Amino acid sequence: MKTSLQTITESILASSPAILYACRAYGDFGATFVSDNITSLLGYTREECLINPSFWRENIHPEDQERVLSVFPTLYQDGHHLHEYRFRTKGGDYLWILDEVRLVRDAAGNPREIVGSWLDITARKQMEEELRESTRLKTEFIATASHELRTPLSVAAGYTELLLQNDGFSHEERREFLTCILDKMQTLERIVDELLDINRIESGRTICLDCSPVKVTAEARQILDQVQRESSQHRFSCKFEDEQIEIYADRGKLIQVIENLIGNAVKFSPRGGEITISGFTTADLYHFIVSDQGIGISNEHREKVFDLFYRIDNSDTAARGLGLGLHLVKNIIEAHNGRIWATSNADLGSSFHFTLPLSAIDPNTA
Repeated sequence: MKTSLQTITESILASSPAILYACRAYGDFGATFVSDNITSLLGYTREECLINPSFWRENIHPEDQERVLSVFPTLYQDGHHLHEYRFRTKGGDYLWILDEVRLVRDAAGNPREIVGSWLDITARKQMEEELRESTRLKTEFIATASHELRTPLSVAAGYTELLLQNDGFSHEERREFLTCILDKMQTLERIVDELLDINRIESGRTICLDCSPVKVTAEARQILDQVQRESSQHRFSCKFEDEQIEIYADRGKLIQVIENLIGNAVKFSPRGGEITISGFTTADLYHFIVSDQGIGISNEHREKVFDLFYRIDNSDTAARGLGLGLHLVKNIIEAHNGRIWATSNADLGSSFHFTLPLSAIDPNTA
């Protein structure tokens, strides 16, 4: 019959988040003891761990093997070591393990066995990776923002300097320079407005909407006319089911959404590519689509394009941006009780869809 102490010990081992083990100090480091809770963490039974002398070495991630095995000289010298590595579960996945190792010596001071504990730190490692990625994106954003802000400033400053230094320009030339300066100032204003909107969203405040009936088709065609004047390298087409359809929305914010989606289509489309804007009603929703023949979006990127600061790093295109636009667009659409998503075939182009309710519901009170 098990003693009370044995029962208590087994209960502690079974409920512990850490796997306890003992193994040989040399050779294959075969396990001589493993606590039962290895099954709940890694899927292996104790017998599977103990019967195979190479169990531990065989299941270390190939990329971690050399680093992990190199710690033993330090262990033999110091008697203790703490390291992290990936270990394969019975299902074939890898978990991050924090392995705390101690060397047990015999009376003569010679290594007798190794004892230690494994703790699953996969969640922590994922959080660390997410933090690194967030830091990388913010660093990249700051560098890109500096460029995006400096470019229109440099152009505007250049034309202003010309006007100040030379009084000989004709009325038409002066008007052209001033028009360019105004355009660059409006670009800066748009960037600053986007930054302020993003700050409002990230601080937990909702986007303020001033809703009224809006003819989507008319607004889209007006935006498209402006884009066509500025971009003669692309072909454009419209396919609207109902030219008179109205939705209840914030006109300025809706224009911002459509401008962003069409602008992205232009930015990522090759010269001569066709950009199609279409819209139709389905049930009680209005469905708007901007399609291009650009570089396409992989499944990996499609899940992230609406994330803050996220930009697709594609060496085949010189397209730039702050990584704010689609994140802001998503929040605007959702503030209207709508939905936005992307579809794509790699190298065949992308389509950005959004739907908005047709019913006159004020999103500010929904």
